[in-house]
This record gives sequence, C-alpha cells and structure tokens, in this order.
Amino acid sequence: MDAVISIVLKFVSVIMLIFSILSSLLLILTFRKPRKVSVPSLFITAAIGLVTFAVLAAFAKYEPELWVWIVMGLAGIGIGILQARTTRLYLEESRVMSKNSVWYIVVWAALLALNQLITIITNHPPDIAMALLIMGTAVIWGTSGDIIRRYFKMRPAVARQQPQQGTIAETSPVGTAEAQNTRLVMPPGYCKKCGHKLAEGDFFCNSCGEKQ
Repeated sequence: MDAVISIVLKFVSVIMLIFSILSSLLLILTFRKPRKVSVPSLFITAAIGLVTFAVLAAFAKYEPELWVWIVMGLAGIGIGILQARTTRLYLEESRVMSKNSVWYIVVWAALLALNQLITIITNHPPDIAMALLIMGTAVIWGTSGDIIRRYFKMRPAVARQQPQQGTIAETSPVGTAEAQNTRLVMPPGYCKKCGHKLAEGDFFCNSCGEKQ
C-alpha cells in the first residue's frame, strides 16, 4: 500500500510540476494584460486550492501540530494579501478590471524561490512539505479573498456609472478606445466619468482617477 501511495504522490508531483511550468510561462507572458474581475473564477481558484490541499494531505497521512497550522496559515494569507495589492483594480465601462504590476511577478518569484530553497535545504520531509502546502493554500485564499473584497467595495461605483434617469449619456467621437468610453453628465460634486461623490477640493476622482 505504501508503494502505491508513493507512486501516486510522484505522479501527482510530476503533473503539478508540468502545470506549474505552463502556468508560470502564461503568467510571465500575460501578467500586464487587463482582465475583467470574475468573482466566480476567484472562488473556483480558491476551491481548487483547498481540494488539492485536502487530497495531498490525505495521501501524505501527516497531521501538523496546531502551531504549524496557525503560523503557516497566517503567513500564507499575509503573502496572499500582499500579492493581491500588487494587482490594480479600476473601472472601465461599468466593469471592474484588474491589471497586475511588475511587483506581482516579484512577489510570485520570491515565494517560488523560497519554496524551492526550503525544499532543497530540508530534502522535503513530510512535515516541511505539509507546512509549505498549508502556506501555499493560504496564499491562494489570501489573494482571491482580498481581490473579492476590493471588488465588492467598488460595486457602488459601478452602479453609479450606469446611466440613470435624469442623466444624459455622452459618447466621444469615434477614435481611440479611451475616446469611446461613455461619460455621464452628472450634477456638481459627482465624478463626470463614474458618478462617484467627490469631496470638497477633489481634483481627481478617488474611485476611477478621472481628472475633474
């Protein structure tokens, strides 16, 4: 039975390695590309991370002590939030968009290097492997959770950007993609692009960054 478990773990490791290499290449090539924020996709990513952790933990048959769960879990969530903050969220035509900065790659590469360094130094014993697995899963939850939180924080601005009764939609002449963005004629004190309420003396919108 132990031999079967060992073979299964090696097979899973090879599959995960191939997946990691392909996803890493895709990330490097497309990390600056703007994407529409999809809450279901973020939930699915977090769920896949949890299921993967549960399956590997079941095969490993190793139960970490409580302090390992707490320390590695909090560390992973903290790193995940830090990674999420390197992703800019902004409004574009009533959609919440995301765009990674170069710091996203820096944090991702540093985390990958840390995992590999620990694995090489410790020769990957079960306790270290499980600790890294806990942290990796927590990173996914921290990243997805923070982006979801910021997404819902921006939803009121998205609703205000939708044309409402009493507002007049203006469309710029055909030209660049930026010139085609729909703008709203709003009463004084509100952003003319997204409808966000402005504070006295604001020269730029705190929601979308539009100059007033």
